[in-house]
Amino acid sequence: MPEVPHDKERLKEVELYPFQKGMEAGVDAIMTAHVTFPKIDGTKAVSQKTGEEIAIPATLSYKVLTELMREEMGYEGVITTDAMNMKAIADHFGPVDAAIRAVKAGTDIVLMPVGLEEVASGLLEAVKSGEISEERVEASVRRILTLKVKRGVIKEENPLSVEDKIANAVKVVGSAEHKQIEKEAAEKSITMVKNDAGLPLKLKSNEKIVVVGNTFISSLGDAIKKRHENTTVISSSSYKLTEAQLELIKNASAVVVGTYTFNVSGRSPSSAQMAMVNQIIELADTPVIGVGIRNPYDIMAYPEIDAYLTQYGFRPASFEAAAGALFGEFAPTGKLPITIPDYNGGVLYEFGHGLTY
Repeated sequence: MPEVPHDKERLKEVELYPFQKGMEAGVDAIMTAHVTFPKIDGTKAVSQKTGEEIAIPATLSYKVLTELMREEMGYEGVITTDAMNMKAIADHFGPVDAAIRAVKAGTDIVLMPVGLEEVASGLLEAVKSGEISEERVEASVRRILTLKVKRGVIKEENPLSVEDKIANAVKVVGSAEHKQIEKEAAEKSITMVKNDAGLPLKLKSNEKIVVVGNTFISSLGDAIKKRHENTTVISSSSYKLTEAQLELIKNASAVVVGTYTFNVSGRSPSSAQMAMVNQIIELADTPVIGVGIRNPYDIMAYPEIDAYLTQYGFRPASFEAAAGALFGEFAPTGKLPITIPDYNGGVLYEFGHGLTY
């Protein structure tokens, strides 16, 4: 579990400074991190995974969420946890235990717990038993409802019945209008970082595209196949390609590799996924196009790739947008929201970089 070793004085001067300014400006909500602050809270718990004592992360810390954030820093808005199914929580705490600890610590929203119904029942039992007071629950409800009124999610006076509200939500959420906005947002986000492959793709029907990857690769492959029927998808959970698969790649007219990472080790050139990508780049005689499915930093691990798009998301609209950009249905206009470094301390691509057709 990550540790922030600094004392409170240093934290307030550096790490907590932007949060303090945000609070003073009236920020609506703040998400907790599953990191430890040993100089703030030295409380220990026993890990269900190792049986050893571990430090309590900020997400479950009363001293951090209530004493520091609420009482010292004066925060009155909503507190939400980061995803409770992340390893830093899920490996060491049972889902119900973690949720109860988070609520007692001061969070208002328990985000993405493992086993929603079990957690909801566990929290209810904790209230019935008095482990969590009704006053504590009411404080969170008040903050959440206040925010919903402030942002127009609910009106202070709404004559509709609960049943009518639900029916209206079913009609509105995911409507054609919403889907169109989602499509436009996904298309505008697509960032073409590199294009030495002559994108957009203009292939004849007898020319084959091979799409390679693992996580969400079928979604990317399906979106490409809609636009070019002669497409083969290779999904490799081990990132080890067979001789037959390598032969397909070698004979393809274009190769699209989808990579999915969520941490530093995943995008290391020595990771199995990135080693496979670099093997494909070395093998293929035709352009190899990379798609960063979730993380724009992926190109750090395979800078020699011919072209690279990043889509920032793994929902259907993002895959459709990436495929549409590959085939020139629209010109990419996205810009990098970060600087992408290389592994030698230099810069691969600057903040704000983005190519188009």
